[in-house]
Amino acid sequence: MNQIQQLINQMCPNGVEWKTLGEVCEMQRGTSLTKANSVEGEYPVISGGREPAFYCNQYNRDGETITIAGSGAGAGFVQYWNQKIFVNDAFSIKGKENLFTRYLYYCLRNLQEQIYATKKGGGVPHVHISDVKDFQLPVPPLAIQTRIVEILDHFTNLTANLTAELNLRRKQFEHYREKLLSLDDVEGVEWKKLGEVAEIKRGKRLTTKQLDTENGFPVYHGGIEPIGFYHSSNRPANTVMVINVGASAGTVGFCDVDFWSSDGCFCICQNDSIRSKYLFYHLIGCEHQLKTKVRHAGIPTLDNKVVESVTIPIPPLATQHSIVSILDKFTALIENIEKELALRRKQYEYYREQLLTFKS
Repeated sequence: MNQIQQLINQMCPNGVEWKTLGEVCEMQRGTSLTKANSVEGEYPVISGGREPAFYCNQYNRDGETITIAGSGAGAGFVQYWNQKIFVNDAFSIKGKENLFTRYLYYCLRNLQEQIYATKKGGGVPHVHISDVKDFQLPVPPLAIQTRIVEILDHFTNLTANLTAELNLRRKQFEHYREKLLSLDDVEGVEWKKLGEVAEIKRGKRLTTKQLDTENGFPVYHGGIEPIGFYHSSNRPANTVMVINVGASAGTVGFCDVDFWSSDGCFCICQNDSIRSKYLFYHLIGCEHQLKTKVRHAGIPTLDNKVVESVTIPIPPLATQHSIVSILDKFTALIENIEKELALRRKQYEYYREQLLTFKS
């Protein structure tokens, strides 16, 4: 930051020039193409989403370019490319002589919400070149643009590396979860329906007025994130939750502190034959099965009989403890990476905003 300020003081002591996108950028509409009238190939086709719509054997942009999705739910989404692509239902933007495209990308990411706000259309929303061409951005000397890009690229690479590691660790966790819970060569395993070995309780709903925003015990209803706090609890720590209403119906959660359960989730406590954390690790593998049984007439609802009928392998308690110990280590590692990733994203956003704030 100090180096940037020194450069600004030296090269533009009276402030940075601001220009509209239309003045300093090359902006081009995409070319219509459908999967049906194209030949499959290696080049991503950029349309209205965050991911390529499909891949074809031709391209209409090469090298550094920025795309802004043209329509649909992702209309306005800004992406950077440094490869051959086919711009379809989108438009591309490149910097001209005194504007590096990578620097321009970071400026546009800083304007992402304003670009989204230009969406038009009652049915399928659209964003057009005309909607953004008058947006203004700071255009400092190229030396300053270069240094800003170097700093922001550093944070971008850190985030990308952490994201890749997180995905790897999640795959490892799932691999070992499936392997350990297959219980191959484990003696004394009994298969039981969950309703036969555990009591499944539904909670009691609270009104919004009864909730606190900060103090008390967390309250769960219709999701695995608390909706607020209450002065007392009705479920003990280390309880498994299965959400039974709303968009998250069928999702499995675990709470390691005392909490209040509303009627929006089923709760299962451990007993003499089954440890709650072991049950949690097994049930997260059953989420797809549970979600397929959700009734979608009106408010999505999961019946308690569905949860009771889930078949659970019950090994000796020592085996359950061993499985939990191993999977807890993977879980802790994943949580640490998630925290680090969240921190790096905040740092990136902070520095992007700071570095791209100039006096006119």
